Amino acid sequence: MTGVVSTQYASLFEQYRDAGLLQRIEQYARWTSPSVFATQQVESHGTPNMMVQYDSQSVGAYALNKLSTKLTRTLFPANTPFFSISLTDEEQKAIAKREGSDNIVVTENAACKRLFNNASYAQLIQCIRLLIVTGECVLYRYNDRLRVYSLRDYSIKRNNVGEVLDLVICEIKYVEELPLNVRTLIRETKGKVKMYTRVHRITNDLGGYYWKVTQQIKGLDIGTNEVYTDKLCPY
Repeated sequence: MTGVVSTQYASLFEQYRDAGLLQRIEQYARWTSPSVFATQQVESHGTPNMMVQYDSQSVGAYALNKLSTKLTRTLFPANTPFFSISLTDEEQKAIAKREGSDNIVVTENAACKRLFNNASYAQLIQCIRLLIVTGECVLYRYNDRLRVYSLRDYSIKRNNVGEVLDLVICEIKYVEELPLNVRTLIRETKGKVKMYTRVHRITNDLGGYYWKVTQQIKGLDIGTNEVYTDKLCPY
């Protein structure tokens, strides 16, 4: 219910955070491209300032940019489908009836082209850059777009085999861009606020699991309540 004070996502964000890891990643970035993971400074007006320390040589940055671009082009070629659809005869007939075409190649090509909409390819390159330097990142799919988050933006909890159990993302939002009901709820009309998005894995009665996405501002639930089955979560 909107406005209910529940588990504080800001506290979870700090609880899952690994300060030692962040310091090591900052050093890795200084060896390659400092802008990938700039050093965080004190906050000013609610927004963390970032300080970039430039290296005196460009070998690391050149290698990083070259490798990330080559990996992205190899994984997601522009003119060739990077995946194939395997269907049974029954599934193919069902798709042909629904889509009006039984040409799976056309469907594959159309799906691949969507990856290049709205500057999403540039986001993929940034994703690969973060994977090379920091070891991980979060991709968010929405409205035919991709957004990339670094470990500076999120904290994560995993089990002993590395599976994600809980994810908390922190974003700075302008109050003016929030829906009217949210602005009324948090009693703010201008400025910036921190919005926390929690992506929580929940086990169901059958032993499987699903993902629940909720959001908070100033410790208040703002009404987001989305549920996704496994493999379909946009985060």
